[in-house]
Amino acid sequence: MRFNISDVAIVVKWKKDFTNFIIDGLRPKPKGRPISMSDYKRKKRKSDKPLTREEELLKENERLRCENELLKKLQALTQARRNPKP
Repeated sequence: MRFNISDVAIVVKWKKDFTNFIIDGLRPKPKGRPISMSDYKRKKRKSDKPLTREEELLKENERLRCENELLKKLQALTQARRNPKP
């Protein structure tokens, strides 16, 4: 062991990278998330203007629908646990 490298796989990988990419294959590669991930589109922020009565009712209606679906799924899950099928 001339250079005190205990893992032969590392040397094999270096050789393969050098063969395929010449000197660029041996240069350090960036770590972490790719730069393209920083352009992730975030949700729009809420505007400062107040919602109209119709918008408030639509939001409440959607919230209640979601709550209703959640309760139905919870009830189905508890029912399935009580009466397991053979």
